[in-house]
Amino acid sequence: MLLKKIFLAIVVMLFSISLRAQEFNNYKRLKCEGPVPKDFTMLASDKYKLSKNQIADSIAKKDKKVEEDFLHFSVYDLDDLLLSGQVLFGDTVTKYLNHVLDNILVNNKPLRDSLRIYTMRTDEVNAFTTNDGIILVTMGLVSQVDNEAELAFVLCHEIQHFTHHH
Repeated sequence: MLLKKIFLAIVVMLFSISLRAQEFNNYKRLKCEGPVPKDFTMLASDKYKLSKNQIADSIAKKDKKVEEDFLHFSVYDLDDLLLSGQVLFGDTVTKYLNHVLDNILVNNKPLRDSLRIYTMRTDEVNAFTTNDGIILVTMGLVSQVDNEAELAFVLCHEIQHFTHHH
């Protein structure tokens, strides 16, 4: 019985010491750094015009109208998201994501040059790709992967969405 009390006292003491050892005041909040990427500064109307030019002229007029309407809403919705303050660029996590993407596409420079990757400040576990090559990865996903290989797998999945025009 005495040994149990001594053991419990030691555990409580070690726990309280470990709490004091963590310096919560020295953590830095993630924030955007460096030059603002063109994805954030280009007008949505200009993005729409560029993307609209890529819609094939060979498709039926009705289908082309549907494509243009979808494109219109997706370009403006993406622009709202990029300018919401929830998407980070130049921060530590985004730099790491770019490093992983560089390693994945080391032998495919043209594809790598057509992709841009950013971090979203949300705890949702998700990643998605836009038709113009933006890959958004949430902090929730980054916090849930166990290693770089799992992260690389997710990025490869997103690359496939882009290359297959999903």
